[in-house]
Amino acid sequence: MATIPSYLSWVPKTGTGNAQIKINSVNPYTGRTDRSTSVPGKIVGKSNSVTVTVLEKAADEFITPDGLTINVAKGGETIHVTGKSNSKLLTFTWKTNFGIANVTSFKVNGSTTATSGTAITGDPGTTGEYTYDVTVVIPKNETIKARSATLEIKGEGASVVKTITITQALGDSYLYLNSQGTTTATVTIPKGGGEQTLSVLSNDEWTFEPANKQYYIHAVTEESVNITTDVHGYLWNNNSWVEQTLQGGAMGFAYTGEPGTSIRVKFTATGYNDIEKDIVLEDGSTEPIDVKVVMTEETPPQPTTKEYFVFAVTEKNVPVETVTAASVLVDDKWMPQDLRTVLASIGFSYTAIPGTVIKVKFVATGFITEEIDVTLQTESDESLIIPVTLHFKDGIDYMQIEGDGTKHPIFRVGNVESN
Repeated sequence: MATIPSYLSWVPKTGTGNAQIKINSVNPYTGRTDRSTSVPGKIVGKSNSVTVTVLEKAADEFITPDGLTINVAKGGETIHVTGKSNSKLLTFTWKTNFGIANVTSFKVNGSTTATSGTAITGDPGTTGEYTYDVTVVIPKNETIKARSATLEIKGEGASVVKTITITQALGDSYLYLNSQGTTTATVTIPKGGGEQTLSVLSNDEWTFEPANKQYYIHAVTEESVNITTDVHGYLWNNNSWVEQTLQGGAMGFAYTGEPGTSIRVKFTATGYNDIEKDIVLEDGSTEPIDVKVVMTEETPPQPTTKEYFVFAVTEKNVPVETVTAASVLVDDKWMPQDLRTVLASIGFSYTAIPGTVIKVKFVATGFITEEIDVTLQTESDESLIIPVTLHFKDGIDYMQIEGDGTKHPIFRVGNVESN
């Protein structure tokens, strides 16, 4: 018994009593001729039977390309023009072309080879659509312009026509001498003269007289901000720096030169490191062509430390010989210093930046122990000794008795007026 074909939707397929059956194509029928099928029905378990003939009307002849435009790289490539149709035959014709070979054959449903303008073997379009695939080889674009070609696809009917546009990117400019790919040539003029011929092969405008362009050269920070204060610009010319006249809001100078050539420039500016730079002039469409020279900010010089000798003296600028200890206040802590004797002066070495103020404390027999602010400042680099004046304790002093080797206390007595 025949079954319902898979291309038909039939709902419901079974039932009891009166009913409405909905019948449709699963997908729209695309064949060029009507399609008919018979579906039998019966009472379950009995001989009563009926027959339903389903007739699907033919579709109009059509061509449906997968795309109407195709873009191709400048170097050329092999492309495929694909789509669907139910036409009896397909004819492929270039309406505009740039050296692409004519289409003579194509593939149908991936395997059958068909000939352009000739009926397709088996005429698959009578019962449904088929796929077509045309292989097209696009040559390299040797021009400096984008170019297009249009391929017309025509069916059996005069009105069944589609047009595919193929666009190829512009090619690279080239300039050769005497033969393709040659970029150097030697022309020898014989003794006494004689015109010689040099062949130029190119697809673009060329010149042996390069055109200069205008440039504007100026200094900027590392953040590309214009430097405009106390700026000076220089150009290296004939083995010397020639100062340029600065102009414009960016405080730069104008220069006329040939793209591709190299020039040396220099900029100076207050607060920035001097910069000397070789610049290759780049080409550009908008003149003057902007050229930025980056300057870096100066790093402030780091203070230089010096080593000082700090020692104790009396109010009469005599070295104190009874020093037993010395300390310097560092981060709110008194730090003991190593004592040493230099030419009978007892003190300590201390390294710091000139002008630094330190707080020192000397301990010496017969002298007051007090905190004294000392400025590490000298009149010359050769004199790095810092005397610190200590004060005698009231009523007592010390003296050295020659030959004794022992310090003996003496009492200080104030002035006594006689009556």
